[in-house]
Amino acid sequence: MFDRQELAALAQTIQIQSPRARKEQDFTLAVIFAAQVVVCAALLHFGYHLAGASGVYWAIISAILVLQPGLSQSLNASVIRIAANLIGAMIGLLVGYSLGTDGWHVVLAMVAVIFICEPLRLDFGLRTACVSAIIVMTAHGSESVLTNSVDRFIAVVVGCGLALVVQLLADRVRRRLGWHKLLAPPTSAAAALPVSPVVVNSSVAKLSATRTEE
Repeated sequence: MFDRQELAALAQTIQIQSPRARKEQDFTLAVIFAAQVVVCAALLHFGYHLAGASGVYWAIISAILVLQPGLSQSLNASVIRIAANLIGAMIGLLVGYSLGTDGWHVVLAMVAVIFICEPLRLDFGLRTACVSAIIVMTAHGSESVLTNSVDRFIAVVVGCGLALVVQLLADRVRRRLGWHKLLAPPTSAAAALPVSPVVVNSSVAKLSATRTEE
């Protein structure tokens, strides 16, 4: 088992809060983000109601996940989410349509998703792809797996696309008002993305190596 020193070192890798420093303009940024969320949700609700389509909540979820402090971050997040949902929906559709949607079929689909995402190095989209496959295979209710997979993928694309448009307009408004300086520039395009499992495994491996040397 881990000793206290190893547990303390492992605990230091846990980061819940953002590393950014608190500023007086934080409330302004929160208002901007809340306004973007409200605009996306209202437009998606109105559009889906007008079209009589299903999947509006998946579109809203996608829009919220794509909205980021910077336009480049939003674009990166949208591409990752669309690619992950495409893979997950396709695998869920193939397995569910050809074999079924029982428990072991869902597990088989997740394994297939993992082995497809791994060589493509889609670390940031792996979990989303697995969740997408599960949803496609288990949440269809009275609808077919094909209908559910198509509805979900369309909702993801629509939600991501609308979020990018809203983000672009908001970015131009911020620049016109001089508010873009409130945003601290990210160190990389992946600054707002989840930590890769490889990074976590590397930290654990270092702890294990230190323990072995002792």
